[in-house]
Amino acid sequence: MATDSDFNDLAAKPGGKRRVAEQIGNVASAEKVIATFATFMIRAGGVYWTPAAKKDDEPQAVFFCSYIKPLGIARTARGDDFSILFEMINPDQQKVVFLLRNADLQKAGGELARIEFAARGGFFGVGIRARQLFGDFVSAILRHSRNLPRFVLIDRTGWVQIASRWLFILPDSTIGEEVAKK
Repeated sequence: MATDSDFNDLAAKPGGKRRVAEQIGNVASAEKVIATFATFMIRAGGVYWTPAAKKDDEPQAVFFCSYIKPLGIARTARGDDFSILFEMINPDQQKVVFLLRNADLQKAGGELARIEFAARGGFFGVGIRARQLFGDFVSAILRHSRNLPRFVLIDRTGWVQIASRWLFILPDSTIGEEVAKK
């Protein structure tokens, strides 16, 4: 069975130019940087870390974990128990949204945070350093979180006071004035 040996051979066939463009587009979109936090780059294909360059060396981005992107910073109505709301893609290519408590990042050297990520289908690159970088990545997000949306975690329905405003919280909506984001 003959196979296409390169893009030129594929492009010469009927409908081949479209197939070449799709393949190039898939590679290009996987490499496109979605967001950066310090030395970490989030791409569709995963999160990459750029180590400090040695003398006369060009730093090269190293894959360290599967795709995960922060959606915002969350806290309770009392102003404690801060967390990061993340979006990730599991091995079944489904979007998963999960909350990672900052306290879990501090327990057992960040092991609990890594377990939470892995339990939802996240995975790390080769070597122990890749797993260790997860804590550095989350810390970089927190250090550069000024422009991330803020969320307030509510654990019950009913009236709740947030920043001197009273809101009535329902499972799928909120009644009252929107609280200004700071």
